Parts: sequence; structure tokens; C-alpha cells
Amino acid sequence: MPRDKTRVVGIEATVINLRDLKDKFIRAAAGRALTKVGGVAMTAVYANLTRNDHSLAQLRRMDHPYAKRHGSINIHPSQPHVVHERTGLMAARLQGLLKFRAGGGGGSRPYYLVGWMVQVPTHAPWVVEGTRVMQGRDVLWWTVSDPALRPALLRAFVLVMGAELRTQAGIRFGSGGPNVP
Repeated sequence: MPRDKTRVVGIEATVINLRDLKDKFIRAAAGRALTKVGGVAMTAVYANLTRNDHSLAQLRRMDHPYAKRHGSINIHPSQPHVVHERTGLMAARLQGLLKFRAGGGGGSRPYYLVGWMVQVPTHAPWVVEGTRVMQGRDVLWWTVSDPALRPALLRAFVLVMGAELRTQAGIRFGSGGPNVP
């Protein structure tokens, strides 16, 4: 007997499973994705906190390129927010932390913090905000806001969320099987 309808195996189950995903699962998956994104951001911030391409003597010979008297930072024009490592304390105390904030509908929304949550190095505010004579370099904000870093952050998020959604939604690709009426 000829059939006038066929169903593609697996698609209906996938649609049903997608409808059944709960906010709790999505929040947990988003938390895992943000943890991955935070790791990428931490790596970039760490790299910008540990520049060692100029010594103090070289910076002095360059007429202190971070001095306010120049009006702007006169070194690394494409990356004025980098910090030349001296003690390594700012990089050593850098931390990342996944947190949750109350969201609409009684749920919570995950977000990721990068910074000095505990034992803030005493000189960190001077570097980030500047002093009377030195330009500030908000290495945290400018690093994660850098357009060059955005594709890596997005890629990390999509890779984790894609894997999480495929696993939980029951999406299966393969040899297929017989059509089911």
C-alpha cells in the first residue's frame, strides 16, 4: 500500500526535546559556556599584564611613555592598555569567577568576573586608574572589550553551547533508518 506521507526520523524527536528544555538546563549550559569564555578572557588579560618587552631603564630612556605630561600613552599604539610586568603580583592574583545574578521570572543569570576578587595588589589601582603623573591603563576592561578578542570569545561560547544543546536535545546525525509513518 503506497504511503502519501513520510516522516524524517529524528527531526520530530529533536523538536519535541528542544521544546522540553527547561530554563534550568539553559542556565547551567550558559554557565559552562561563560566559564569557557572567562578562561579565554583570563588568558588575554594575563598576557596583557605580563608584557616584558621593555625594562624600566628602557622606559626611562623613552621619556616615560606612560607619563600624563605627554597627553596620551606613547608606547604600543595599538595596545595602550598593556602593563609591563615588574613584580608579577597583578598577574599572579588575577582570578576568574562565575557568578549568578537575579534575573527576570525568578531565575538567575550567569556572568563571569575577571579581576582581583581577593588580595588586590596595592599597586593595582594606581596602574588601572593612573596617578597624578602616570596615565591609567584599565587592562581588564580594555582587554575584554578589544574587538580583536571578540571572535575568540564568541567561538568559545558557541562551541560549548552548541555541544550542550546537541547533547541535551537528542540531535542525532548518522545513517538514518527506515521512514516511520
